[in-house]
Amino acid sequence: RIPLMNRAQLIDDAFNLARAKLVNVTLALNSTRFLRKEKAFLPWESAVRNLGYFVLMFDRSEVYGPMQLYLRHQVEELYNFFKNHTDNSTVPENHSLQHNQITAIEVACFSGLLDCIEMATAMFADWMNTNSTNKYGLG
Repeated sequence: RIPLMNRAQLIDDAFNLARAKLVNVTLALNSTRFLRKEKAFLPWESAVRNLGYFVLMFDRSEVYGPMQLYLRHQVEELYNFFKNHTDNSTVPENHSLQHNQITAIEVACFSGLLDCIEMATAMFADWMNTNSTNKYGLG
């Protein structure tokens, strides 16, 4: 029920306040909980941009694994929303959804979503074996 722009802005504000140490990081992370059901680009773009900072901060800590698991859980439904397009190498007609398809694939593969990794591995292998412009092809 919260308008699109406001959903994105709430995430952005929460993470900016957390970086400034005015609120706990938990509050910022909690502002992304609704993303599991989100299909719109702007909230996802805001979350990915802001979470990138925390991914870098926690890269070599005990928090990194749980953060990856959380991201994987959050993005799974969005990745599945675009699965038919991705599997058939098509893009949605809506420009915003096109961008969010890219976001879904990036976050899903980055966070270790098995379906995404298998898709990317299969597409890469297919390209290596069939693409005539691939001078390193195995086929």
